[in-house]
Amino acid sequence: MAVVVKECGSHGSSSPRLLNFLRRNIICLVIFIIVTIIGIVLAWVILHSPKPHFILQDATVFSFNVSGDPPNVLSSSIQTTLISRNLNGKTGINYDRLDVYASYQSQQITLPTSIPAAYQGYEEVNVWSPFIGGKN
Repeated sequence: MAVVVKECGSHGSSSPRLLNFLRRNIICLVIFIIVTIIGIVLAWVILHSPKPHFILQDATVFSFNVSGDPPNVLSSSIQTTLISRNLNGKTGINYDRLDVYASYQSQQITLPTSIPAAYQGYEEVNVWSPFIGGKN
């Protein structure tokens, strides 16, 4: 017995123009998404920079007096040595304003002392030795 295959003529005759159009659009969309992802990753790698590290290297207390009249009056004079390390190998840091003060149990015990404005190049170390103090 012979098998007879009947074809209606509508199968396999989808419009080649439509298929090519869809194929091109999908390829363009995939390429656009890949390029966008690569751009985002590159921007993140270039712009993401590690934060500078601040280290309190030394603190010399010259005076630290607590008086009871009037109650709870504190006077202090402290010299500190601060180090700032820029770990980023691509960009420098410009310090416009930097203040230093001493605190004890989350209570500020000296007035803020301003450190002069400075530029820190990439992978550089800055050292500051400010005097901080407070009376009454």
